[in-house]
Amino acid sequence: AEQVSHHPPISAFHCSSKMYEFFGHTHLKTAFWGKSLECKPLGKMRITLKPYEENYIIHRPVSACANILLGKMYIDTYGDSWVINEKTGEKAVASFQKKNWSGKNYAMVESRILNSRGEPVYAISGRWTAELTLKNLVTGESSVIWKRPERPSEWEDYYNFFPLTYQLNHLPSSLEHVLPPTDTRFRPDQRALELGDLKLAAAEKRRLEEKQRGARRKREKSNIKYLPFYFEESEDSQYGEKVFHMTEKYWEDREKKSWGHLPDLFSDK
Repeated sequence: AEQVSHHPPISAFHCSSKMYEFFGHTHLKTAFWGKSLECKPLGKMRITLKPYEENYIIHRPVSACANILLGKMYIDTYGDSWVINEKTGEKAVASFQKKNWSGKNYAMVESRILNSRGEPVYAISGRWTAELTLKNLVTGESSVIWKRPERPSEWEDYYNFFPLTYQLNHLPSSLEHVLPPTDTRFRPDQRALELGDLKLAAAEKRRLEEKQRGARRKREKSNIKYLPFYFEESEDSQYGEKVFHMTEKYWEDREKKSWGHLPDLFSDK
């Protein structure tokens, strides 16, 4: 993954294996509504299932942080999301409900899966915070296809994260000398926050932000346009949006441990 643009902030990612390829970029359009901050994701996600030679396009719903100023703060997800199988024309359309005044509909989602002729064949419903049920609209059979795992015992000690989330910052010794120095697992503020040193984390965050502002001013003064190192931008004519494709240069640099061309993001120099 790489931040391919700073203004506006856009991050691109690419993940692949023998079975699948997953790539896309994250670009948010934000709106402040007085009591909530709404984030509308721009840019679609793409998944290729290699054994089936199928490409899927994913359009994401809106997320918001509500009750920022007063009341109990919470995260809400609402609006429509859809997934299209470009090979077969099959489609899934999900409607995420926005929390109402009573809160009884919080995290509820309803989805219909359509075949290539546009006929609904399956339905998915439930709460994305608890469990989801799949119903066969032809036979009427239903089954639970996802259930939230039990909270780990150390839940509160790890910022209420589940294991997948709090392991994202894990830096094993086998990778420490392989990764580029710009990898976020080397961020001192992030590491201090994980270790519970909030004062150091806040100070380091301010230092890194000011360092980034200084680098941007230097580029602007020299009239240097920021370009990503490992992604190339192109245009998706079908959906009318930009896409970012990862190049092979990252793996070449990693093999040679050639990181000298990358910016110094985290040192105190």
